[in-house]
Amino acid sequence: MTWANKDELQSLMELRDIHSFNQNGGIQEVFCKLKTNSEGLDQSTLLAEERQRRFGKNIMSKPQTKSFLRLWFEAFQDTTLIILMVLAVVSLIIAVGVERGKNLSWLGGSAILATVLVVTLVSSLNTYSQELQFQKLNERQKDRQIIVIRNDQPTQISVFDLLVGDIFQIQTGDILPADGICIESNNISCDESAMTGESELIKKSPEKMPFMFCGCKVQTGFGKMVVVAVGMNTQFGILKQAIITSACMKLII
Repeated sequence: MTWANKDELQSLMELRDIHSFNQNGGIQEVFCKLKTNSEGLDQSTLLAEERQRRFGKNIMSKPQTKSFLRLWFEAFQDTTLIILMVLAVVSLIIAVGVERGKNLSWLGGSAILATVLVVTLVSSLNTYSQELQFQKLNERQKDRQIIVIRNDQPTQISVFDLLVGDIFQIQTGDILPADGICIESNNISCDESAMTGESELIKKSPEKMPFMFCGCKVQTGFGKMVVVAVGMNTQFGILKQAIITSACMKLII
């Protein structure tokens, strides 16, 4: 059996379609394609370097955060806004220098400049709020010790050493360190508001709702999940990348 494809694992977590998941072999197919099982990885299946090469490391990128003034300055670099500002300045020069402000001719240029100011301010504030949201998300991924099952034994490792195919041991209060498929649940419920914005707790079970998401908090219960995505390849990581990309965009809507 060949390895699972990173993109198909991302699609699995994005769609969260339990019917399709079961039709395509369910958890046994995941085990097979990730070369693991419910007892966890062992010396013959650990293959840490190979797994990290195929599926990435459990590390989030940390781009430099920009200040509000920097973002506001960058907003003015939009070509359309530059043209509008040039036209506004020319209009003001004509109105004040040539027409001497007759018939309030200076209002047109002033209105354009005011509009540009408002648009750039709103755009910069939106981008800055996304930057702050990114910082908040980034605080959730710090080095800590977690418990995984390897060779059918609980094993303590750094969260950064977590591999796709590992069996993560879920406890109440955990911030999930990766995306995974629940294989054992004892009354597990998760707060997924960091991902969806919804405050209602989501009950997890292998049969009905097995999809577990990095960055979400386990509010009740305990159990196990098989890790299917780590780092920037998790839905949490994809969200962070979207925030980074959005913060870098200079399109003004």
